[in-house]
Amino acid sequence: MRLLLGVALLAPAVRLSADTIELRGEASASGILSNAPTADAQWRVRYLPELTAKLNLGRTWTLDLDASANAFLAEEYLDGKRLGGRESDVELYRGSVRIASPRFEARAGLQKISFGSASVFRPLMWFDRVDPRDPLQFSEGVYALLLRYYVAGRANVWAWGLYGNDEPKGWELLPTDDDTPELGGRVQVPVPRGEIAASYHHRRADLAAVPAPPPGLGGGTVPEDRVGFDGKWDLGVGAWVESGLVRQDDPRIEPEWRHSVSIGVDYTFRLGQGLTALAEHFVLEGASVGPLVYPDLEVTAFGLTYPIGTVHQLRGLLYYDWKEEEAYRFVELRRTTDRWRFHVIGFWNPERLLALPQQQPAGSLAGRGVQLIVVFNH
Repeated sequence: MRLLLGVALLAPAVRLSADTIELRGEASASGILSNAPTADAQWRVRYLPELTAKLNLGRTWTLDLDASANAFLAEEYLDGKRLGGRESDVELYRGSVRIASPRFEARAGLQKISFGSASVFRPLMWFDRVDPRDPLQFSEGVYALLLRYYVAGRANVWAWGLYGNDEPKGWELLPTDDDTPELGGRVQVPVPRGEIAASYHHRRADLAAVPAPPPGLGGGTVPEDRVGFDGKWDLGVGAWVESGLVRQDDPRIEPEWRHSVSIGVDYTFRLGQGLTALAEHFVLEGASVGPLVYPDLEVTAFGLTYPIGTVHQLRGLLYYDWKEEEAYRFVELRRTTDRWRFHVIGFWNPERLLALPQQQPAGSLAGRGVQLIVVFNH
């Protein structure tokens, strides 16, 4: 159904004679070896072909087409034995039509909608699931209509409507009801030495979509409202804050109001070619949905990034979970050339991973191990 909807949205643009047509793609292969008790060996290959086209509509307007597929194969092993079957699929990854001028744009179709100022833990990750440890920054999109208007002086206004997204997005505990749209918007304005923004979103969550619902949970839909605030400033050091507040008006969900916030700073030291340090603290209030309990989170992240020459980069990332008093460690050496990227990643984590939204398999970075990723772009 999703693939058919994407094709239908793109068909009118395909029939036009485009001024510029480009086909590119990204192929990647990754393997993980670890001592995780759930899967100690994993491999995945993925190909993301992308077709883009641009048609000039007069002096200031353009019509753009963006279509991309996600084709992948993956397997997991434990003690030399394959777990389950081979995971494979070919599906629409992006598929949108965009009309734009210097001050306005409208994009319809399967797309990525992302905003906010935080670098690691993002309370406003409402529509995507990007893991900051993932070098590929892979994230599924949403079916939406997105409107943006740019005001002189870097201010801009967003408005969006979503429909047909039946999986939980971002931090959502429950998916959206199939028969209702989601609506929201955002205003972003410059301030001295930075910018601030406020965001809002409304939807109806589907309690009936909970798999194997426990007794007493029942079904039905729940109205949900979200508001967000974020800002970033250049104060000699980079500084940011990002926060969200969610209200779900149903006695089966407690508390009715839940908050999350990230506060962070970064700074580049004049050491060699520049050592960039980052620190970010994140707090997320948990919830209970009937007898299902989602715990509170309080995590601090520390990061260091250092370029070695023109093609190599060394990066380290440390999470500390204050609730469980556990540390999560991640070190990456990256080599980048015109078409190739190589990532050698070492990790040393507890066997129980943090409850963070992610696109990789749930246990992929559990325990201690190493990951190799090879990426080719054309």
